[in-house]
Amino acid sequence: MGVILKKGRDGQPRRTWYGVYELKGRRHEVNLGIVIGGIPPKTLRDFGDIAFERSRVKAQEKLNAIVDEAKTAKHAERILERLYEHKTGDAPPSVPLHELIERWKQIPRGKQLCEQYVAVCSATLRRFLKSISEINANVIDLTEVTLPMITAFLEAEERRGVAPKTYNASITLLKTMWKNLLPGFPNPLLKIPSKKADTRFRRPCSEDQLQKILVAAQNDLFIYPIIVTGMCTAMRRGDCCGLRWNDVDMQGGFISVVTAKNRARVEIPIWPLFSEVLKLAAKEKIDEFVFSKQAAMYRRNPDGITMRVKKILRQAGILAEDSCNVGPRLRNASAYDFHSFRVTWVTLALSSGVPIELVRRVTGHSTVEVVLRHYHQPERDHFRRVLEDKMPAFMAARLNGSAAIDDAIGRLKELIVDLDRNNFSQRRGQILEIVR
Repeated sequence: MGVILKKGRDGQPRRTWYGVYELKGRRHEVNLGIVIGGIPPKTLRDFGDIAFERSRVKAQEKLNAIVDEAKTAKHAERILERLYEHKTGDAPPSVPLHELIERWKQIPRGKQLCEQYVAVCSATLRRFLKSISEINANVIDLTEVTLPMITAFLEAEERRGVAPKTYNASITLLKTMWKNLLPGFPNPLLKIPSKKADTRFRRPCSEDQLQKILVAAQNDLFIYPIIVTGMCTAMRRGDCCGLRWNDVDMQGGFISVVTAKNRARVEIPIWPLFSEVLKLAAKEKIDEFVFSKQAAMYRRNPDGITMRVKKILRQAGILAEDSCNVGPRLRNASAYDFHSFRVTWVTLALSSGVPIELVRRVTGHSTVEVVLRHYHQPERDHFRRVLEDKMPAFMAARLNGSAAIDDAIGRLKELIVDLDRNNFSQRRGQILEIVR
């Protein structure tokens, strides 16, 4: 075992020296990166010219250093193995890198992973495996992966221009993988800090904006029922599209859904606007899903739902996307999108005095802090314009008007009919209050 000369696929000699060594019964071959100098002899048992022999010496020195480093790493690895055996009483598990993605998928979980999440994580793991292979092709097991290798992978992710949130998600994925596939084995990810993410909250819509959205969505029969469902239930995009008839109790006036994200059961009243959508869907019932076509699109392409919603937001004159200085590969962060309906529902409910425990019963949040920090985004308008029974009045609205608007118009007519010089000042103030 030592330095060797190799030929390429075309039969021509390669320009650099290669080294071959054996460690723990395994043969390793590595490109030393030392350019072959001078004129090589017919065989390496013979001597070449001075330039050739100088390059041979440099190549041998580098090979010796590589072997020493490999032996040191193996020694450290053996120490870790002994510590593991002492701690657990078992031999450390083996996780071949070529099985990594499948082994990750097989980790026991409390809920089934959605296809989109599996696809994203699998892509991240493939990039991770490619990075490890490029650094050291001889690494074949997860126990052999070192902190510098992981750091190199994360630096490559940064060069791709990923957002801090995506960067942190990669760290979490690798941490979880180490924890579950190598329980008790030292986790190198614990030494890697996360990045501070610039959280961008969705903005709530005003009542006027919600009405404009409904009007704009009338002509899109595909996305209209999903928008109404989001407005009236505060459910996430996937839960709206995946609503099943078994979750709907039309007679009792409630839906009861186990959310896909945190598996929490939520109970939500069926208000008239939402009831109209459900009755129309019942006439076209195909399978277990309330909105069969939308459920199929969400499974195939979730972003297709988002794009349809943003199209309606643009038609309604609402800023669909806010520019944000992010990496070259990234989308602009959205201040308004489908999730804004959830934020709007919570904001209107809390601003109207609905107890936060009832809000959590609808949204499925486990803590009050999450609701107040991420979803309660009131503006001055909301505080100033809160009226008694505001939410039921709005959600009962039909496209050709609402009970609240009809009531306001009726009161205006009464005030105007007998308006005269004597009561003008009083009636003027009452009229302006209604208009506001």
